[in-house]
Amino acid sequence: MKLGACLICAIIALLLACGCTDLQGSTGSVSVSSSPPGSDVYVDGAYHGRTPLVLQNVAPGVHHILLRGTLNTSYETDIPVTTGAIAIVNWVPEQVTVTPAIPMDNPVFSLQNMKGYRGGGDYITSLSYDISLAPGAKTTNMSEAMITLTVGDDTINPYWVIADKKQANTNDLLESDETFFITMRTPRLGPNDIFTLTISPRTGQFFTVSHTLPEKVGLDVKF
Repeated sequence: MKLGACLICAIIALLLACGCTDLQGSTGSVSVSSSPPGSDVYVDGAYHGRTPLVLQNVAPGVHHILLRGTLNTSYETDIPVTTGAIAIVNWVPEQVTVTPAIPMDNPVFSLQNMKGYRGGGDYITSLSYDISLAPGAKTTNMSEAMITLTVGDDTINPYWVIADKKQANTNDLLESDETFFITMRTPRLGPNDIFTLTISPRTGQFFTVSHTLPEKVGLDVKF
């Protein structure tokens, strides 16, 4: 292993409820990110692009992950991939923290009222949704959360803001009695496009959901 510290979050999950994910079948997936983004990703010696990205249809078993960052920094590790599950690797140089695997039946977030807004043509360019803590989850600092959007083979970190917190407080702490309103810009999503939204807190189980746009996109789309 070369110089460089790391933050590894390896989450091996049970299958999500039908309709919320396509992580089914005989393969698994690997989500790879880094801070800052843009690190080269190699899996079992093969180049797959730059972080952040999600690798679909990965064969079950142990796979070797190599990340090459700037200034000749790098990190490598072996990570197990399980059928119908997603494993997450997040490399943050100068930090050495390992978070144990957390089952998917203990999510941190609950999401409601997702809408897509049309950007002047037959496509949407932004999403909004309400987010709150799932039952039993602890206070979460949303400024430390990571949100990714996957469309096809591309995964991005979209620009997002808490547009209306619906409470009088002014901090970024999402507590059990609060609901935050999130708005975010997206790439152009057209008819029949499929996107996957993933929201990851600094610690604890992430939330992920997939949706398919209708054949005709109106002024706004409710999911």
